[in-house]
Amino acid sequence: MENFSDRVLSYLNRNKGKEFYIYCLVDTRNDEEEIFYIGKGKGNRVFNHEKAAFNKKLELLLESEDKTEDLKINKIRAIKAEGFPIKKVILNYWLSEREAFASENTLINLFNIFSPRNLTNKVNGHGVRGTEVGDLERQFGSIPMSITELQTDELILAVKITDSLQLDKDETYDYPFYDRDDYNLKSRTLGTWRVAKDKAEKVKYILGINTGINNTVVSAYEVTGFEPGIDEKGRQRFCFHSNSKSENIMKALGVYQRAIYDLKFGSGQSIVYINNHSNHISNTL
Repeated sequence: MENFSDRVLSYLNRNKGKEFYIYCLVDTRNDEEEIFYIGKGKGNRVFNHEKAAFNKKLELLLESEDKTEDLKINKIRAIKAEGFPIKKVILNYWLSEREAFASENTLINLFNIFSPRNLTNKVNGHGVRGTEVGDLERQFGSIPMSITELQTDELILAVKITDSLQLDKDETYDYPFYDRDDYNLKSRTLGTWRVAKDKAEKVKYILGINTGINNTVVSAYEVTGFEPGIDEKGRQRFCFHSNSKSENIMKALGVYQRAIYDLKFGSGQSIVYINNHSNHISNTL
């Protein structure tokens, strides 16, 4: 089946302003079928991903709308190559676009919490990410503190992470320079950053700071090494490596559930250095 019949399309579109539906694509290769994509759409949208897997023009069109379309396309091609069909399920219909956004976001959040490796949705729909109550309390219930209360005189690199609540908290992987994950809090905290090599050699700790929540400390890692690389503009950057656990380091530094009210980032700057040994804060790369 490649399209809905005209009668079904008429049925789905009969309520003006509520033509949207929520759908999922299912991998049928195993006895326990797995949902690998959740989306919203109207008309024949649910069929377009499979068509795009074998139609370059349509693939490019969908990629212009969704930069993660290639993840779905590759999954579909792998399933079809093994001779299995793509099951398409309509989860809800007669929705306004706003209702569809909310429904899509809720379902993606649910899957990202309990089956995060199954979905090819790289980002979590439209809205906030599903968050454990403890994470909400830690980030929005933070107690103000001064930089001078930090429990170290070692050089600290503080970095801006304003979307911390939407990031994956898995800490098991040590990300190399050319394999960063922009949707993982550890990866985002450790870089890649534009810093001078002599500074990279001296940085002992890296703090992730959510400036949108009163400078709440959202992550902290003890640096065990660093790695240079070149970004897409030909500039040298450094990523840092760590085998520590963020919560342990936050507690050791005295920043667990704390917000550093007097930490200032320069205009347009994503990093700042903290050196309590010399009572110095610097935005210099």
